Amino acid sequence: MYLIIDKDNMLCNRLFVFGHVISSAIEQKTTVVNLGFLEYASLFPTTAADIFCRFPPKRRRILNSNMAVRNLLWWIVNIFVRIFGKIVRYTSKFGIADPPWIYFVTSGLETTEGKTSEQIRKLNYYLDTPEITRVVQRYSLVVIRGPLIRAFSYFEKHSDTIRAYFKPTESCQLQVEKVIHHAKSIGDIIIGVHIRQGDYSHFDGGRHYFTSEQYRNLMVKILEKFSDQKVIFLICSNIKQSGDVFTGVNFLFGTGHITEDLYALAQCDFIFGPPSTYSMWASFYGQVPLYIVRDMNHVPNLEDFTIVKG
Repeated sequence: MYLIIDKDNMLCNRLFVFGHVISSAIEQKTTVVNLGFLEYASLFPTTAADIFCRFPPKRRRILNSNMAVRNLLWWIVNIFVRIFGKIVRYTSKFGIADPPWIYFVTSGLETTEGKTSEQIRKLNYYLDTPEITRVVQRYSLVVIRGPLIRAFSYFEKHSDTIRAYFKPTESCQLQVEKVIHHAKSIGDIIIGVHIRQGDYSHFDGGRHYFTSEQYRNLMVKILEKFSDQKVIFLICSNIKQSGDVFTGVNFLFGTGHITEDLYALAQCDFIFGPPSTYSMWASFYGQVPLYIVRDMNHVPNLEDFTIVKG
């Protein structure tokens, strides 16, 4: 069994790790328990009713019917994850031998942005290898740690299963449909704009932090690529934006809800935004071409928009 315990990263980092581990579990004919996903479990029907966030998905009827019991169980599991995580860190720090039935898989913690392909290879931990298949067959428990656990060949092969597992709730889908329907009533082409500010003012030295005015200026430049079509920009941000900044372009704001914005971006025709697993997940889920902005002075061509495969 794969056991994921990390709780240190935000939603889409956890989605990608969960998805890659799921694809490995399918190939290696094992199961997944993700105790690090509890914070976001309610956002997806497959995990909302399962205290252990398992794959293949399972539902506990008690979680649907008794809120008090549900909250108590979630509290107990959260305590377990914290204690288990501390035990893992101390055993690593002081060189204490791991139990013979547990195998720990750990990736690097640094961002892959600005790294060479060789540096990225060393940061990632790959599950789609014969060695890991033998590990899964030998050990009862394979514990996953780190945000860069990957199995690209398996992930692409089982992408439809991963999308089905992370289908959003019905209420989320209804809100997304309203936003997209509104956008289509205004424009022929919907371009999603992911504005990541807030935490990006200090993440990676602030190199991916751009002002709202910079996003607006790039939107104007991108409009020139669609001179014969009516474009509507769908702006989704983790910081409340002022509509006054975006004068001169047709735009709508997303609802501001984490999954409603995410899955609305997944229904756009194109997406652009800074390096972020948030827009990358939207690209993967909806098969939408994405342009990752690293330089606001560069005006992308349509060939610069590519679909994220994993």
